[in-house]
Formats: sequence, structure tokens, C-alpha cells
Amino acid sequence: MSHIPCSHKISVDDHDETASCLSPKAALSIRIGPFDVPISPAGTPQRDASPRRSGREFRWSEPVDVWAILRDSSSSILVALQRSGEIVDRSFVNRWADKRSSDLVAELKAHAAWRSSFVGDNGGYGIREGRINEILNAGVVHFQGNTASGRPLLVFSASRYDAAKFSAQLPALLVYAMDAALKCADESINCKRQVVWLFDLHRVSRKNCSIEFLESVFDIFQKHYPECLDRLYFVNAPWVFSTVWSIASAFVDVRTREKIVFCRSIGLVEVSAEVLPEVYGGRAKFRNLRRAVALVRQGKRAIPDDDDDDDDDDDDDDDD
Repeated sequence: MSHIPCSHKISVDDHDETASCLSPKAALSIRIGPFDVPISPAGTPQRDASPRRSGREFRWSEPVDVWAILRDSSSSILVALQRSGEIVDRSFVNRWADKRSSDLVAELKAHAAWRSSFVGDNGGYGIREGRINEILNAGVVHFQGNTASGRPLLVFSASRYDAAKFSAQLPALLVYAMDAALKCADESINCKRQVVWLFDLHRVSRKNCSIEFLESVFDIFQKHYPECLDRLYFVNAPWVFSTVWSIASAFVDVRTREKIVFCRSIGLVEVSAEVLPEVYGGRAKFRNLRRAVALVRQGKRAIPDDDDDDDDDDDDDDDD
């Protein structure tokens, strides 16, 4: 099977100050290999003319305005966020301030309302596991613990994800994993509590990976976890995925795209071998997400290898 070479990185024109996006509801699609690729009904992408700041450098932003919004006595934003399990601290404030929104008040209110509705009040713990039992049991996501730079590593095994079964649970799974990762992050050396994701695309087909799947993933990351991504690796992508990504990436803003890397294996990339699974060149076993989250909710950062290896092997029943 052909793969996108490790040296291939998503390129972004630093002089392009706009991000384009396709109409989210495409009426037509074409089949490319195993994938159904939507086509814009108008035949051309729709442009979003709002400016996006390029560059990956990190600057501390003035937190006073965000704190003022959160503490506004006429607003319930802070209470809603905390009840839903959101960590509201300096890292949260600076991530949202660094987002450079044209209407931060409206975006924070919308985010708080979404957390209240989607996550709910679970004593500050976040997503209830009963909502995502099926996808948790499938071992779609593994939580590996912190890298040497204090960034949690999460692994998404796309071949274990069946859209027909799990698409309704996917957003809740991502929130469940991201909330735990932010709690686990070592803020003393990772001041923005950023997270590393590894999406393994080995043996993916149209039932595992689609435009809708990618749109759902990046919708959660960009709307509700701004500036939380340090890196996102697409590993073992079949060649046809480059075509799918060329369309799906239109939904992804420039700053996020700059953090995405395609490669076959990330054994040579700076991800600590102690948390990187062996199949990618590290020394760790795959670590069960449910058990890892339980430890994080107890205030622990070290995620030990699992006693059993039920989630280690590749499932062959997802190949059809």
C-alpha cells in the first residue's frame, strides 16, 4: 500500500491571510478509491474573508479582558464552565485570548452554553462514561500520558472507528479525552496545556474515515479547544487520503493546519519513547483511555502500562 511520505507536511502560504472553507453540506460526491468525496454544489469553494493570523509563535496575551468576561456578575459563563468540568485557569484564559476573536464575549457565551447543554453538570468531572461505553469498549482512543515536554499524547486508531456505530458518540469521546488530557498536562513546562494527537490511518476505509468524520473532529478542536493542539500527526495514511484531506482541510483554519504533519512513523519525531507505543517506534504499550481518565480524575499524571494487552493488537475485522 502506498503512503504519504514522512517528509510531506501540510503547506500553508504565510502570505495568505484568509482561510477557505467548503459549504458544510455538499449535495454531490464522487468515489475516489474507498472514499466518498463531496463536491461543492456550486463547483467552487466558498471563501471566508475573515482574517486569520499566521505563524506558530506563542505570545502571552493580556488576560484581563477574558477574566472580566468570565467574572461578569451578569453572566453565568464561569459557573457553567466549571460545573461542566472545564479547567478555567491562566492557560484557559490565554488560549482564548490568543484566539484573537472579533467577538470573544459571544464566543465564550456560546461555548459555555454548549458545555452546559452537551457536557452537562457531572460534579465537575465532565462527560459521563455511560454516554460513550460502546466506543470506549472498542478501543478507538488511547491515552498515553505526558511526553517529556508535559504534553499529553492521545492515539486515535481510525480502523477501530465505525462511523455507522459510533458517529453519534464521537464528539463526546473527543471531549472526554480532551478534558482529561488538559487536566493531565504539566502546566509548569507546558504553559498552555497543549496536547499531541496521533491519528493512525492504517487500513482505513470509507466506513472509518470520511469528510464528515474529519469535519466533526476539527469542529470540536477549533470551536471548543482553541490553541490546545501542539501537534496532530496523521500516521500511515493511504495515498488516497491526500485527496480526501485536500478537501477536508478547507474546513480547518490556517493556524491549525500548520500543526498537522503526515508521516509513516513518528519514531524519529520528538515524542517521548516512554509514552509512544511500540508500533510507532516507542517503548510503551497502548494505554486504555477509560483507566487513564480514572487516574487523571484522581489527580494523577503518570499513566502506567495496562496489565492486559487487549487493546494492543490490530483488529482484522475492520478491513472490509
